Amino acid sequence: MSERNPYSPPGAVVEDEHPTVGEDVLIPNGESRPLDHGWKWISSGWSLFKAQPGMWILNIVIAYAAIFLLSMIPLVNFVMSIVWPIIGAGYFAMADAARRGEHFGVGHLLAGFQKRAGPLALVGAIYLAVVLVSVAIFAIFGGSVWFAIASGTVKPEMLTGLGLMMLLYVLVVSSIGMLIAFAPALVFFHDVPPVAAMKMSVAGCLKNMMSGTVYAILLGLIVLLSAIPLGLGLLVTIPLMTASFYSAYRDIFVKS
Repeated sequence: MSERNPYSPPGAVVEDEHPTVGEDVLIPNGESRPLDHGWKWISSGWSLFKAQPGMWILNIVIAYAAIFLLSMIPLVNFVMSIVWPIIGAGYFAMADAARRGEHFGVGHLLAGFQKRAGPLALVGAIYLAVVLVSVAIFAIFGGSVWFAIASGTVKPEMLTGLGLMMLLYVLVVSSIGMLIAFAPALVFFHDVPPVAAMKMSVAGCLKNMMSGTVYAILLGLIVLLSAIPLGLGLLVTIPLMTASFYSAYRDIFVKS
């Protein structure tokens, strides 16, 4: 056994102030996931839903009822795009609590209003601005085509331009969707600045185009089937969509 040097300075064991063991680590711009993870996200989402199905359904009903009532107020419907990321953060908070085995209640719906509401609202404002600019551009450059369609006076030479415009429309809508897809979760859980979060969201979506396509097709089929019994199945499918999207975010952007 070695003896302590009596002339050495006193020392102390200093613990890491920010331990990483057991903590979530953000993966900037996300990671590419295999094709089968599209199904795994849905499967993981179902497990999260089963933890508290009644509370999931209750919270979804409360949220959508509130949104419906508020949208009937003039101009409020226009502002709802700004609030959506805040509401989405509440959904993610519910899924996060379910993953950690904690019980959640109606109060989790307000998590986005209680934590980082400003940055989340900025995400919504940027999203709304991008949508308005895109609509304005389509109206300016494709107004005559849309008018011809509405009036039933489409000429054969317009069909090529119409096809290109529809393709451009799909690309623009997809790009806008990628901007907003994971941004609320990145802002809410990791305090990523809004613009950076939207860039990371696009990067994560582009890296997972194939698995994301599988996820979208399977989830679309589930939604279609759940809408058949008078739409009652949507009470389960909508929470499943939220929980599965949370699972996708963690799989792509989080290293535990």
